[in-house]
This record gives sequence, C-alpha cells and structure tokens, in this order.
Amino acid sequence: MSVVQIAVLVCGGYAVASVVTLVMVRPAMRAAGKADQDAAEVPLPVHAEVEPTYASLALQRVTEHAATLLGASEACLVVRTGESLLVVAQHGLGDQVVAEEPASGHRLALTAASEGRQLASASGRRFPRSEEPGSYLPESAMLATPVAWHGSVGGALSVRVAQAAWNMQPEQLELLSELGSLAGIALDHQRRGEHQGADANAEVEALLEALGRTDPYTSQHAVDVVELAKLVGSELGLDRMSAYELELAAALHDVGKIRIPRELLQAPRALTAAEWELMRMHPVWGFEIVAAVPGLEPVAPLVRAHHERWDGDGYPDRLEGERIPLASRIIAVCDTFGAVTSDRAYRRGASAELALEEINRCSGTQFDPAVVEAFGPALTRTELPVAAAVAA
Repeated sequence: MSVVQIAVLVCGGYAVASVVTLVMVRPAMRAAGKADQDAAEVPLPVHAEVEPTYASLALQRVTEHAATLLGASEACLVVRTGESLLVVAQHGLGDQVVAEEPASGHRLALTAASEGRQLASASGRRFPRSEEPGSYLPESAMLATPVAWHGSVGGALSVRVAQAAWNMQPEQLELLSELGSLAGIALDHQRRGEHQGADANAEVEALLEALGRTDPYTSQHAVDVVELAKLVGSELGLDRMSAYELELAAALHDVGKIRIPRELLQAPRALTAAEWELMRMHPVWGFEIVAAVPGLEPVAPLVRAHHERWDGDGYPDRLEGERIPLASRIIAVCDTFGAVTSDRAYRRGASAELALEEINRCSGTQFDPAVVEAFGPALTRTELPVAAAVAA
C-alpha cells in the first residue's frame, strides 16, 4: 500500500465531529473505546475503514502522544461547552470520564483554562522521620496548559507525571505548551469542519512534491525510510493505527527541510556549526507544517521527535527512553541507515554492513535496543538495493 493510500485511510480515521456531538454520543463513544482496544489486538484488513464512532479520534491521539512525550501516567484534554468544561480526550483515566467534567485530580485544567496560563502543582508526602522535619517529597506533579483556538482560550491540556519526572526542565514545560497549541489547532480544524472534508491525500502529495523540488535527495531518502520503517513496524507488531501513523511520519519526517535554503541542503561540504544549528530546526518546522494539515495533527509529534536519542542527548526536546514515541524511535534508526549508506556530494556512502554495525554499536545510547533488534530482520526483507548484501 502506498503512502498516499495510507494517508486517505488515516484522514478518514481522524475525522472529528463537534464538541456538542461529542456530548450527545457519549454512550457510543464508551462502547467504541473497548472496540478500539480489541481492534488493536487483532489488526483488521488494510482496506477496513477506521471505526468512526469516536467523535474526536484526532484529539484522542494527540492526547495519548502528549502523555508519552511528557512521561505522564494520565493526560486530559478539556474543552468549554456552554458554561461547562468537559473532557473530550483522555489517557489513563478510562473512557467513562469522556464528556464529563474533569475529575478532581485534573481540576488544575479548569484553572489553566480560566486564567489562560500554564500551571503546575505537586502532591507530596513527608520524608521518613530520620530526614529533616518538614521536608516533603513530591509523589506526582500536575501540569496544565491553556488550549486556544479561534482567537481565544477555550480549554486546557493537563498531565500527571510521576515523582521521578517532577524535576522538569524548562524545555519540557515549553513542550507541554507546544502540545497544547497542537490540540488547539486540531480543535480549530474541527470547528471549521475541515476534518470531514479534508483531502489528506492531496496534502501529503503536495508536501512530498515540495520536498522533492527543494532537494531530490531528501525526497528519495523519505521513500527509503518509509520502506524500512514499515518492515520494522511489522517486526514489532504495531497495531493498525500505529502502523498508519508510522508510515505517514516516516514519509514526512524531513518535511521541515522545505524551510532550509536549497544551497545549504545541497552543500558539497560538511556543514559549519552555525549551519548545523539551522539544520537542527527541521524537526520543529516539520511539526508545524504537519500540524497545519487537517487530520494529520497526531502525526506532528512523531515528526518532531525523530531526532531524539534513547539516552536523552537528542533534539529538539531532549527526550529519553520511552518518552520518545515508538514511531519516532523506529524512524531514527531507519533514517540513520539511509543517511549512512547514501552518497553525498562531499562523501561516499558506507556499505549496508558497516551501517548496520554502526546502528548496533549505538544501541542503548542513540537508539532503542528493541528497535535495533527488530531492524536486522527487517533489513533482510527489504527490496532496497543498498541492503542487498545484508539480505543475501
């Protein structure tokens, strides 16, 4: 199945109704929650349409990705409907909270929405008596950021992070803000009815064509990464929806390079430090470009995180371990293989064997060991010419 065909399927799956409809179909949504879990366990045929009973699947996926990126056990997206603020998407709270007011643990979202500012609070317990009296150890932290669309704040995104993640760096709070903005974009697309009539097929085609005009190498590289990523995803047993998102994110992972000058992308030399700083902006720019496409908002965080490292030394958000979405971890390995084996104006590409050795060497530091383990078998199944020696 081509990337374009996958895009059509995902676009249909991400169709969202209005918040009012969300409240009206609450019982059906709860029933669909279990159906969606069952579908994840037994993948449906590739031509089966995504069950549309969820009134806001795009918002649900954005909320789930936000929980992953922030290392949160719970995430909650609330939206103002009349005089109330109701939950429209959740992670870790159970389907029964949808279309209800947020539970007591997520009331910080109400304050963030009403005051229009990011907030944080912690619940704590005393240290053992042997420690300094009066000292507290935070057990968990609640973080909430306002969500705005159509020019005003109309909701909030809140997450609960464990004690180990309480010492959050400023860039993580900025990431929460970015994810709140992403939810606002999805809600604005929903308000204008753009999910129902969106042609993701045409949008993906246009973006890939623009990337090809900017840099033919990057465009072909994206095709190769898609091929490898699909095989790795299959090795890891991704569910149907995750596989769709992986293929789209793999195709669009470098789309942010559209904003980088062509002469820099095609420079016949190694880049300077300043030029690398500019180049390192492409995941953020890709996040912004993909987020603007109605129905593809959940793919944007996966594009943003494809240069993060397992050990936390990547960019742009210095995520580590399983806080990096699995799709992004897969793309990171496939992207590196393609880059190492490709000929560039200033160097010859390495052999597939040497590239695989380098990937194995970086397992546990740059790359997720589980993804690296799946990459070897996937490589033997690829039809890419560069991997013919390994496949043999």
